Amino acid sequence: MKDNIEVRVRRAPKYGVFVGAGVLLGVVAALLVVGLGPDVSLQNDEYSPTSMFALLGLGFGIAGALLGGLVAIVLDRLSGRRTHTTEVTGVFEETDAGSGVNPGTLPDVPDAGSDDPDAVPDDPDARPGGPR
Repeated sequence: MKDNIEVRVRRAPKYGVFVGAGVLLGVVAALLVVGLGPDVSLQNDEYSPTSMFALLGLGFGIAGALLGGLVAIVLDRLSGRRTHTTEVTGVFEETDAGSGVNPGTLPDVPDAGSDDPDAVPDDPDARPGGPR
């Protein structure tokens, strides 16, 4: 059976890309601040330039991730206004609803400890997939 249906199509940003770009920009900003900023190691013996970069990279990276996510949300809201509707043709097949068989279910298996002679033995080699 063929049916024509109308669907709404819109472009949406990939959030992971925006968050990742924000983290990358934050780490680059931390590198620039540590590299081009004043030499704090002369004034303070507690923090080396490496530890300053690690601290600032973490902070700026988190701030960049949040800003990147915010930019993605704003772009997503703006792209929602530019949707268009198009008609697509789909081919749908009817299934036999009266058969009573759901292909996603397994048959009932009796307990291994029961007195049923057809019961599956509790042998690890007899289990599906072999021994555990």
